[in-house]
Amino acid sequence: MRAAFAILVLLAGAAFAQKEPDCSKLVLDQAETLGDVFKAACIPERMARNSRLDLLTLITSYAVLNTSMEFVIAYYERVEGSDVRKAPLHVARFARGTNHWFQNDLFNNGQSRMFQAPCMGPAVSVHRVGLFILVGTRINSHAECMQVLDSEVKLKDTRYGRFVTSVGSRVVYEHNTAEIAPTHPLVLSLYDPARESDIPVYPLRSDRERDDFIDQLSHLAAFERCEGPNCSMLPDQFESTVILAVSESKTGSFAFIAEFSPVGYVRDAKQSEINAKVAYVYRIVGDGLEQREFPAAEMISRFGTDKLNELLARDVLMRIFGD
Repeated sequence: MRAAFAILVLLAGAAFAQKEPDCSKLVLDQAETLGDVFKAACIPERMARNSRLDLLTLITSYAVLNTSMEFVIAYYERVEGSDVRKAPLHVARFARGTNHWFQNDLFNNGQSRMFQAPCMGPAVSVHRVGLFILVGTRINSHAECMQVLDSEVKLKDTRYGRFVTSVGSRVVYEHNTAEIAPTHPLVLSLYDPARESDIPVYPLRSDRERDDFIDQLSHLAAFERCEGPNCSMLPDQFESTVILAVSESKTGSFAFIAEFSPVGYVRDAKQSEINAKVAYVYRIVGDGLEQREFPAAEMISRFGTDKLNELLARDVLMRIFGD
């Protein structure tokens, strides 16, 4: 009996010694090699070796998705001694439940040439939306590409734009704008990866807050107007930015706050009193959308909260849409 107990103690000690080192304090975005990232993501060394990837590969310009269900990395190999990235963009996925690996290379012969050159920027994001994985790559400060992959990381679609939020199996994304332009107008769509189709989200024709802002820009006094080559003559093309976005799959809804700016229309945008922050709330109805908009400053007085996500509760949505 004592001998058996001693053996159990020895086995337990050996098992404890073979446990993976604590990875909770490692930082995913500061890794030098592929193996460093796997270690930071708490992937056991044996499973990392099963990927059959070179764990000593130097990497750069990468983004990860790390959840209890899966780990996904999009990365470039790095030229030793520099931060120069080498095409293609590699994507690897580890399914934690099955311990299976999936790998693919983007920006090669498997993708249309029209997307390859502009989309070969640094990987900046990885998102899981339903059955699909979205990998974002940066073109410039006002433009990105979204590579839409299935769970085996096979390329299914590409969209020019930036991920904003997701609701259920659909994606709200911001369209790209020209980097060098007087203004950068906000354009949003709701994208369905399964159908590879878009629904316009913003701007829509009926929008009182937007119409009011355009009216203010249209009636600027002469001394207020922007002068010079970097000015816009089209008030409806004013610049706006999403400063916060939320979604709720249970109610099929999403919301964002857009900040309207007079840049490109006034001489000094920082000193101008013409500005606005507007809350937009959307509800998916069939294949379409319902929209309501109101000044963000009125959230508390109208709905009793200053938290955007609380507007997506079922009872609050009924008040917003007048059900």
